[in-house]
Amino acid sequence: MATALTPYQFRFCPASYIHSDHLSPEWLVVLSSLPEWRNSPRLNGLLLTQFNLNVDYELPTGLGNIALLEQSCLEQLLTWLGALLHGQAIRHCLLATELRHLHDSLGKEGHRFCLKYLDIIIGNWPTGWQRSLPPAISANYFRASALQFWLTAMEPLAIDFAKRLNLRLPPHENLPAWPVSQADRPLAQALCLKLAKQVNAECYHLLK
Repeated sequence: MATALTPYQFRFCPASYIHSDHLSPEWLVVLSSLPEWRNSPRLNGLLLTQFNLNVDYELPTGLGNIALLEQSCLEQLLTWLGALLHGQAIRHCLLATELRHLHDSLGKEGHRFCLKYLDIIIGNWPTGWQRSLPPAISANYFRASALQFWLTAMEPLAIDFAKRLNLRLPPHENLPAWPVSQADRPLAQALCLKLAKQVNAECYHLLK
């Protein structure tokens, strides 16, 4: 199954999906003695307060269903989208050390996917949609970049929806905004859907 969360869980139960890196060491010490903490109503209430998560927001449909995906599907989708958004730079990574870092972050399959679809998935890339690689390449960097792009493609959207979705990934530094104009937003949405179709058919139908 591509889905792992219900809309109710995503709205009211952050304990069920929050990445543990968002929790302080003090929290983690306490939670280590509570094996069922992800199902705790009390902890959900504490997290809603701790992260200032308003429950009164509109859950977007279509691309917004990314919030409900099973974690491994979510991570693969975002990792490969992040790779595509850096594909022109990735294409020039030829040294053994560079390739090793890429394969550690993307896997060999993800690397091949990026090179295969870079020039054909949407045709010409709008200005600013291709970025250079950072000094340190990591899967979380690709995912964070991709999630930011995905949310930009969905704008306007509820802040509390975006905050929850970011909690599903490890914390990351602030990244520059993606230059997606109103005119290019349909193309950005098409990119997200075309990628999903290639990665996971069930995921694609959920997002479509």
